[in-house]
Amino acid sequence: MNGVAFVGLAIPTAVVYGVQPGVAASSDELVAFYGGSATRVLLAAVFAGLNTLNLVWFVAALRTTLADIGQDGWSSAATAAGAAIAVPLFLAIIIVPPSRTRSPARPTTP
Repeated sequence: MNGVAFVGLAIPTAVVYGVQPGVAASSDELVAFYGGSATRVLLAAVFAGLNTLNLVWFVAALRTTLADIGQDGWSSAATAAGAAIAVPLFLAIIIVPPSRTRSPARPTTP
């Protein structure tokens, strides 16, 4: 079920986040994307964080299922690899987009 939830949440996450400016984007484009749509970026970060948790739960359920049928040797490695990929991805998704919504061109008042 978590695999289905992962795919089901990946689509709304991509739709909400949209297309971010490219590497050669001007500063005006960056300010317009991250400053003008801060709520959208933050909402996409929440969806992506939940989606990463679904991925971790799916990998754990897969490992348990494989252990039940006697294929425990490589499933432990797959679980460890999934966690090693998901945890930094989760942290990057949760930390990076919200920090980008604070633009130096748009000062905030305390």
